[in-house]
Formats: sequence, structure tokens, C-alpha cells
Amino acid sequence: MHLPENNFGAWKICWKSLSLASWTRKNAFDNNIPSARIPEIIGDPENMDNPLYEQLRTSSGQQVYQRWSALSSPDRMMNVLQLLVDMTGFKYVLRTEDIALLSQNARDLEEERITKAPFEAHNFLNNSEQVANIDEFCRHLFVRPCNELLANNDWINMMITLTLAFCASKQDECVMVGAFIGSIQLEYLCAAQRTLLGDLERAIAIRDRERQQLLQRKQRYLDEICISLFRCCRAGLSFEQLCVPLAERFCRLLNTFSNQIVLHYNELEILADIMKVKCKKAILIVLQCLKNLLANDTADEELQNRVALFILSEADLLVRVMYAYKQLELSVLNLLLKTQKQIGTQAFAEEVATKIAYRIFTATEEPVVNASIDLLTLYYTTITPADELECKMLVDLLQVFQVHELPIATLDRLIEKLWVKGFFRRFNALFQLLMSLDISVDTFLAKCVVHTITHCHGMLVDDIKEKISPDPNRNTLGTRWGRIRERMQSFIASYPKSLRDISAYPEHFVLLLNPLQPEYNECYGMCGMNCEAFCVEVFYKTLLPIALDCSSYSVLYHTLATIYRYDRIMYISEEIWQKLTDDYITFFFHVRSRLKRYNLGIDKDLMNAYDATITRLCVLMEINSFSLDIDTLAEYLANDLRLLEKMDLSIEGEMIFFRLYKNTLYVLVNHWLENPTMFPSAMTERVIGRRVGTLMSELVSRIQTVNDLEFSGAIHLIVAFCDLVILLQPASQLHQMAGIENIEFQVEETLLDTLGKAVEWHVFNNTDPDTFKTLLSQRKNVLGKYIAMYRLHRSLPHSMGPSHVLWHYGREKEFETELEQLLLTIFRAADDNHYNEVIGLAYLNCFLTRGNITRGKVFIEKVHEFQLKCLPEESSSAYSFGILRSIAKLLLGLNDMQSDGNKSSLFSKVMKSIKPWSLKLPQGHRKELYRFILDHPQFPNDVELLIAVALYHSASDPGAARRMIVGRWLAVLPRRMPFYAVAKGRAVGIYNTWPECETQVKGFTGARYKKFATQTEAKEFVQGGGSVRQFTTSSTKRSLPPIEDRGTAADQPLSKKQRKAIVRESKPKPVLKMARYGKHSFQQDQDGYVHVYTDGSCEGNGKPNAAAGLGVYFDEGHALNTSKPVSGRATNNCGEIQAASTAIRLAREQGVERLAINTDSKFLIDATTQWMPGWKNRDWTLASGGPVKNKADFMELDREMNTGNMSIKWNHVDAHSGIVGNERADQLARKGSEMYREERRNTGNRR
Repeated sequence: MHLPENNFGAWKICWKSLSLASWTRKNAFDNNIPSARIPEIIGDPENMDNPLYEQLRTSSGQQVYQRWSALSSPDRMMNVLQLLVDMTGFKYVLRTEDIALLSQNARDLEEERITKAPFEAHNFLNNSEQVANIDEFCRHLFVRPCNELLANNDWINMMITLTLAFCASKQDECVMVGAFIGSIQLEYLCAAQRTLLGDLERAIAIRDRERQQLLQRKQRYLDEICISLFRCCRAGLSFEQLCVPLAERFCRLLNTFSNQIVLHYNELEILADIMKVKCKKAILIVLQCLKNLLANDTADEELQNRVALFILSEADLLVRVMYAYKQLELSVLNLLLKTQKQIGTQAFAEEVATKIAYRIFTATEEPVVNASIDLLTLYYTTITPADELECKMLVDLLQVFQVHELPIATLDRLIEKLWVKGFFRRFNALFQLLMSLDISVDTFLAKCVVHTITHCHGMLVDDIKEKISPDPNRNTLGTRWGRIRERMQSFIASYPKSLRDISAYPEHFVLLLNPLQPEYNECYGMCGMNCEAFCVEVFYKTLLPIALDCSSYSVLYHTLATIYRYDRIMYISEEIWQKLTDDYITFFFHVRSRLKRYNLGIDKDLMNAYDATITRLCVLMEINSFSLDIDTLAEYLANDLRLLEKMDLSIEGEMIFFRLYKNTLYVLVNHWLENPTMFPSAMTERVIGRRVGTLMSELVSRIQTVNDLEFSGAIHLIVAFCDLVILLQPASQLHQMAGIENIEFQVEETLLDTLGKAVEWHVFNNTDPDTFKTLLSQRKNVLGKYIAMYRLHRSLPHSMGPSHVLWHYGREKEFETELEQLLLTIFRAADDNHYNEVIGLAYLNCFLTRGNITRGKVFIEKVHEFQLKCLPEESSSAYSFGILRSIAKLLLGLNDMQSDGNKSSLFSKVMKSIKPWSLKLPQGHRKELYRFILDHPQFPNDVELLIAVALYHSASDPGAARRMIVGRWLAVLPRRMPFYAVAKGRAVGIYNTWPECETQVKGFTGARYKKFATQTEAKEFVQGGGSVRQFTTSSTKRSLPPIEDRGTAADQPLSKKQRKAIVRESKPKPVLKMARYGKHSFQQDQDGYVHVYTDGSCEGNGKPNAAAGLGVYFDEGHALNTSKPVSGRATNNCGEIQAASTAIRLAREQGVERLAINTDSKFLIDATTQWMPGWKNRDWTLASGGPVKNKADFMELDREMNTGNMSIKWNHVDAHSGIVGNERADQLARKGSEMYREERRNTGNRR
């Protein structure tokens, strides 16, 4: 706890006052007789058989006081002071000379004598009876002689002096006693001060100047003593046992003597000190005290204002208390609310307002949310003009929403609360705010404002509906028609113009279209609005020009969909739709007629026009297909498919072309079946079938790289592919056409797996989180097409593709209905095992690729709920058994590479996570499941796995579980002897013990060795020269290469630029996707880092004929994989450094901004992240003054790292532990060593 900076300064002032008090006393009572000296002989301590401390254990405070008061004055002083010493636990007996020392230098008495004595902990605070007795004794001690206070009470002065000395002690025991006794003294001294003030008022009234002066000197003395005790007793707040009692006493003092302590002593700060101590009960006492001080009707205005200003000054502390203790939220907010009303012209800090705003979004209790909004409204009323209040408050709230990345539901709740409280009475301010933003910069903020407008419009419509037909279950405030009309008029007046202005920003425009719903027209009419004039303004003057000029697929789709929705109730919509159809078709044929061989891909304006016209036609046919000139359109598109590469369209434009061609073929087939005679003779069944097959072949080739596409392009490719798969199924309309029965398209499992991964990636992961809400309809469309493909296609092969999508079941609430449809579709397939395998694989994906056990549990529980809800109840246990068996089968079938070489641990985690579900199975199914697991040929003989399986068995038969573990383990025990393989060492071979292996590799440069569970694995390792791809993780560590320079721990810290550019991690994050940079695709993790593996190799390291190389590995068969000899010295470290430089340079040339370098060289990581900054500051010298080895290589690496603005992350991976990237980099590095040797052989020198 914070102490005053100079406690003893305060104590010395008090002692000075004591001298003054003694002088005052003798003047008053001894008629100018010199001050009496302190008695030299107080009494004999040995005669005190029963000290006060022991008496107060068993006797009441009043009884002890009566016995004490019968003693002589010197004995009373000695007994009181000894009581304080005894309470500390130090076995020190005060003597006569100690009293003189106390009056001269209390610190010496405490430090040199009392605390040097033997110590025995008393813990008097644990004895509540004794504490009450001490308190009662002190009350009599101070209150009884209050009328003659300081007249003949040297023991009081001495007691206070020792108390202050204890408060400033370095010993906790002394501080506790000092704070405890000091707080008691303070309470009764304040009472004495009040009595003294009454006497002083009477003396003034009777004009007794001599007594008035005496009382004033006593008052000043008491003031100094009380202020010193207030400041020193704070030290006791840091003790858990004292915190609450002190808080209660201080708050009681403030409530009882508020004017004296707040206005005269200015000691409100002690409440802040109490709140800084993390004690909920003490903080609650303080909050109640502040509330009482503010609510005290008898208190004068100055006192209440002082308290209110204190609360405002400590608002940040109060908010931190609110965050720390959820139960105190409402109390803090109400206190701040009352304070803000008390002091309306002053406001708390902006940081406090931000924290309160955050609680509006995150609080779960309605009173807390309401109080936070009211408080924030008062805050903005203080700092903002009335006409700007709503917008300023909304913008600041939205910034909090953005910074903390809160769920959209919290924003909806905030808007609803503000709406109910009377905000947004006119929409003009919201539309003006939207138009005042720089949307290209403040994209998210503008999107939130649009969302606010649309949500407020929805609530306005609800208010109108409530007026028309009241809902007894809806809690409303009975909004008046006048306010409703005012709001509606302001919305209709500003909406069309804002729609036009924002059409350049697709995401915002799409959101702002939401209020255009046909069913709202009735509500507009009820408010007296001219609906026809409004629709003319919106459709003719706004949406029609946008639809004719726009080329954005998203904007066009939602614009045309909005227009088409109104077709049921408005003739305007029909007219506009016909005009758009005619204009779009005319424009397409006009642009297409201008395409020539010589301008394909060259005339950019023409290509952009073609891109725009196919986009418009595609949207038009998606919403409402037309038959006009459909055969001519199909002819053009068939020809354009062959010319597509030469056109040089945008990626999205190419994908839209495929979707348009698919739509055209769909319409063509339907109309051909209805009336074949309307088509030209050249348009035969075979021609149509061939075109469908050609398009499908093109889509299959494109679908392989769909993950490299942006969402805007990928959705069109996926939708076109899924629709065409349905069209090509044997039962489709296409196969009803005569002459094409032999056209078949076989969908392979691998293709469906690729499609499933693509749908999962683009629907759930790849989209920018800010656009998820905007693109929700498009994402649902993609997922719906994927589900429809499985539902409508009758002969798709069984694939694990849906498992990638279903993993999100239970996580994505917006897609719950669609995912349940997919589950039901798979379940209804002919093979029940397929359903079990898909669910099992989706569950295992949580562990294998996501590493998230909690999500796995959520998924499996959600599937269980689905089965109970949607599947026959009598078969629920059979379904569960099938899924659990499938999970176990898939897990046991994993190889070491798929499970990262840690199958045992993974198996145990999975078994534990599904235990609750398996225990719901009937006993027969449960036993069958255990037996299946144990009898599986790939069940690892591992005791951890046996225990995991036994956890299930133990629920029904603990004895059988124990027998199973012991029997199984004893059966495999003879085969668990380890084998130590030495692939490179003094003697290559397989050894049975570590000491034998250590003899062959210790001190041998470049040794390769590893421990294996089986002799077969050990042989493979030796035969492969130590480069076997798949084997279990070694329990021994690879010998590190010779370290040339480890630097020193005292090297200079990293610069700001280097801290920004270098990140170090012990474990690389999993690669989640392939990302395209420049001309190549790279592996990228969830943080956006491209992964590369580097390695250096040196044969004969340190010898004259050494040969060294470097390896850089990006991916299997990657064009940038590098293998080459090192330049300069042939050492292993040179290879490691140069490999890293090469990797950084290659990545930067392709435009990579974030690079994760995975290396098994701890030397390289330590050098770049720890030592290199110090070397550079010392002009590339060591801390010892010696030169840095490999200086040229490190300088080159430093240049590569600091060129551009690349962020580099260094990951350490274990060497030769089955990590594919590291193994490949090692192979490339060894090839580089061979190239080094060959180059030296050809040149005849040693390089």
C-alpha cells in the first residue's frame, strides 16, 4: 500500500506539537510553572505480573480499564506502551530509559531494541474477542479523560508517538499493530475534536479569550495528530486481515465527521487507497460510503461538490473496479451517474468514457447496459453541442465496436437500446454522417453506420406494425404516431439520394438496399407517405441508372433482385425489368460484334465492356432467365470459350463467363425440350451435349486451383461446377434428349474432396471478416448449390469432401439449417457407413488440422442433438455406435505423418473427448467398441492408449479394465525394448543400449543417430543414411554443429525496426492454405506468413577438403526450390546463413511480405534474433573485441532482412524428426554439397 513519502516527517511534527501541548498544559494548569520533566523512574516492569495484553484475552475492555486506571500515572504509561509492544509479538520488556528514548527518537527504539528482541507470532487479529476487548479498552482510554485531554496525559502522547513509529516500521507486525491502534485512536480523537469544537464555540460566545486561545491550541494539536494518523494508518491496508476493518473504520469516520475530514483534513483520498487494494468487501464499503456522502441531505453543498469532484477524479479507478468485480458494476455506474448529475459542467476523462462504452456492448444485465448508456449520454451532453450529440456518441461507440471486434449482435442490441431511449428521432443526421465519412478509408465505420440505418428502419416498421395490430407479448413504450411519422418522413426524404451516392461502394450499397421490401409499402401508407412517388424516385431515378451503368456483380445482383421482388405489387418493376432485359441483350451483341482477332486482349476498353456485359447478362439470367435469342447467345459463348485466354479478362470476369455459359446451357436445354422446332437445324442434341461436356472439362481443370482465387471469383466457379454436375447426372433433363444417352461424366472422389475443401475455405474462412455479413447471401448461395449437388445427383461416389464443410456445424449459427440439410442428405444415402465416416473424419479434423479439442466436442454434441431431432429415435444408439466406431477406425488408420508422429497422445485425447458420448451407449455396444479398438491390427501397444480405452470400461466394470491393461501390457512388454540406430558414426549399426550408441557418436562430427521402438524402423534409418522420411520422434537430441560465436547476454537490444521485422517462435503454425504471390503459389498459415524450410550441409566440416551446400524448400515440386553450393568458406553454418539469405531474396522478389523461415539451426536463430544487433553496434566485432566469423555472410543476411518491409518469423524445428519440409531442405542442401565437390573437381582447386 502507498505510504506518505515522509512518515517520520509527520511524526516529528506531531512530537513538536507534543512539546507545544505540554507547554500549553502547564500554562493552563500550573500558572506559568516550567514544564514538568518526564519521570526518570516510571515503575518496575518486573512487578507487572499480568500485562494488559494477557488481561485483554479474557477480560472485557471496561474491566481492564478499571484496573489500569487504579495504577499510578507512571505505571499507567508503562502498561499502555507495553500493550502495543506485546501485540507485535516481539518479546521485549520496556524499561525506564526507553521512555526517554521514545520522546527523543522513536525510530531507534523500534529498530534497535524492540524488533531486535525474540519474536513469537501472536496473530491477535484472529481472536475476535480480544480485538473487541482492545477496542473497548481504547474507547475508555480516550473518551473518559476527553474533558482533560492533554492536561495530565503523557501516556496518550507517548502512545500516539509509538503508534506512529510502528506505522512507519519495516516490520509487518509493527505496521499492523500501528495501523490497528492508530485507527482506533483516530476515531476517538475525532470525537474529542468535535467535543473541543463545542467548547470552543461556547468560549467564543462568552468571550473568554484565555480559554479560547487554549482550546484553539488544543484544536491545532489534535488536527496535526489526526492528519498524521490518517496518513500513516494507510499502511495497514496492504494486509488482508486489516483491510476490511480499516475500511469500515475510515468510512464510519467519513460518514460521522464528514465536514471535518473532507473539508478540513482533505482526506477523501484514503477511499481511493482502499479501492486500489484488491478486496471486494472493502471496495463495497467504500462505494456505500460515497453514496451516503452524496445522498446526505443535511450536508452542505460544498461538501457534496467536493465528494462529487473526487469521484470524477477517480472515475478511472472506479471503472477498473467495475471491470474487476462484475457484481459491483451497477453500483459504480449509479454512483458515477449521480455524480455527473451533481456536477453537470464537468466530465470524466475520455479513456473512462471508452471503457464505459465497451461495457454497453459486453454487459449481460439490462440495468448495467441502461445505466452505461445514461452515463455516456450525460458525458456527451457535457462535451458536445446538442445537435451533434447523437452522431458523436454513435461514432465513438462504433469505434469501440471496431477496435474490440465484437459480434454484430452486440451492435444490434446497442441500436435497439438507443432507439428505445429516444435516439435517432430523425434519420437526416444518420444519412449526413454516412455521407460525411471517407468511405474508402473508414470502410468499417461506414458499414456500421449503414447497418445502424437499416436496423433503425426495421425497428420503425415494427413500431408501425405494433400500432396497426398490437402484440401483447411485445414490450413497447407506446411510441406516438407523431414521432413515427416524423421518423418515416426523414427516412424517405434522405434515402434515395444516399442510395445513389453510396452505389460506388458495393458492400455498403448492398446493406442499404435492405429497407426496400415490398411488404413495407403498407407501413409507408399508414404513415401518410406517397408510396408511388417514393417508388418512382427509388426505382426509376436511382436503381435503374445504377443497373444500367454498374458492372459489379454484387451490386447488380442485389439491385436486380430488389427490382424483381417488387414485380408482384408494382407495374413499375415490370417495366424496368423489360427495359433492362432489352438493353442488356442489345449491349452484349453490340460489344460482341466489335470483337476481332486483332483486338482480343489488346483493346482494354473493349475487354472491360465485354466483362461488364457478361456480368449483367449473368445476373439477369440468375434472377429470371429469358429465352430471347438464347440459341444465338449460346453460339457466341461457345466460340468465346475458345478465345477466353486471349481476351485477358479479369479473374472474376473469367469465372462469371463460365457461370453465364452454364446459365445459357441450362435455359437452352429446357427450351429445347419444350419445343425443339424453334431452334435452328444446326442446334442438335449432340451439339448441345458436346458443349456441356466441353464446359465441364474446363471447369474441372479450373476447380483444382479454386483455393488460389479470391472469393469474388471462386463463388462463380463453384456454383457453375455444382450446377453442371447436376445437369450431367443420368437422371437429368439433359439425358432426356434423344441421341446423347452415351454422354457420361464420372465424378472422381478426389475431385469431390477438392470441391469440399474449396467450399469450406471460401464460405467459412477465406472471406474478410468485415464482409461476412455483407456477403452472407452469396455465401449461402454457394453452400446451397453444393448441398443441392449432393441432394439431386443420384450417383455421386462416396467422398470425404462434405466432412470439411460439416466441421463447422455447431459453430456457424447462420448456416445451421443448410448444414443440417447436408447431414440429412448424406444420411439418406444408400450406404450408412458413409455417413459415419464423414462425421468421424469431420470430428478428427478438429484434432488433426485445427488442433482444437473444444470445437470437436461442440461438433460431436451438435451431431448427437441432430440425430435425436431428425433421425428415428429407436436407432439413435446404433447411429452413435457407428460414428464412434468410425472415429476409432479412422484414427487407428492414420500414419505417423498424418498424426505428426504422435499417434498415442492424439488417440488418448480423442478417446477422452468422446467418453461422455460413448458412456451413453448400451453396454453391449460399448463392449463391442472396446473390443474393436483393442483387436485392431494397427492399435499401438502403448500404455497411455490402454489407459484411455480403459477409462470407458471402468464405468461399467473396473476390474475388467484393470485386467485388460495388465494383460495387454504384459503381452507386448517383451517387444518394447528400444533400438538405437547409428547411420553415421564411428561404427554404423543398431545398438540395444544408449551407452553403446553414445560411444559411436559422441565427438563424431555430423553424426546421425536415433532411437526406435522397432528393429525394422531402425534398419530403414541406417539403410537410408539417416534420411528416412517417416519415423517416430527421437527421445534423444541431435548433436548441434560446432558453434562459431554465441555472442553475449549483454549484447545490445534489438532496434525498433528489427523488433518489427523479427519474430521468434518455437513451433511453426500449421499451414492453412495456398496463397499466390507473383507467378507462384506458396504455403501460408493463418497469420499470413509464407512458410519456407532452409538447411545447410557440410561433409567433412572443419577439414581442408570440406564440401558445403545450401537448400531452400517451399513446397513439393516448387519452381523456387533451391539447391546450390555455398560461396566462401565450406562450413555448415555458412550453408545455414546463405540458405536463409537466399530464401528471403526469393520470397521478396515474388512480393511476399510475411515470411516464416523454418530451420533446425538454433545457431542461426540466436544469431539473427539476439547477437547480430550487438555485432552491428560494435562494427561487426564480438563483445570480446574479436572478429565475427562468417562476417560477410551475416552482413549479406542483414541486408536481405532489412530490404523492403518484410516481416520475418523464425521457427525452430527438430532435425530429422519426420518433418517433410525439413527433410526436403536437408536433401537439397546435401545435393548442394555434391555440387560443391563436383565444381571443385572440375576446376582443380579448393574454391
